[in-house]
Amino acid sequence: KDQAYTICCEVLSQLEETIPDSLDMKEVLVAIQETGGMLARMSDNDLLEMKETDSTSLQFTLQFYNLLCSISFFSELNVFPYFCCRMVRLTLEHGMCQYSVLGMAIYGAVICQGAKQTSAIREMGRV
Repeated sequence: KDQAYTICCEVLSQLEETIPDSLDMKEVLVAIQETGGMLARMSDNDLLEMKETDSTSLQFTLQFYNLLCSISFFSELNVFPYFCCRMVRLTLEHGMCQYSVLGMAIYGAVICQGAKQTSAIREMGRV
């Protein structure tokens, strides 16, 4: 697990992503809130009509974040939501690709897990 996690972080660094060495719960919650804010500013039509990215660099970046999400779910659960939020933010900023879908699904699951309000669950369905 540790070797796979390290390799993904190294590849993402080469793709110009900054991977924090450690994250506390406050930083993870900020990432979740910022991602939610970005989504809240988008209409349903904005989400449905999101352009598809032609950036191979972004596709590789999201592909490695996908792997990092899978690895961190089993080994670094506290940072797992941070990585899915990063995937969603990159998608919203640069466009959709086949690797965006898992980030959106994981983000939806994360906000439902912590949801004490039905508005968060509705937001998940919208995503």
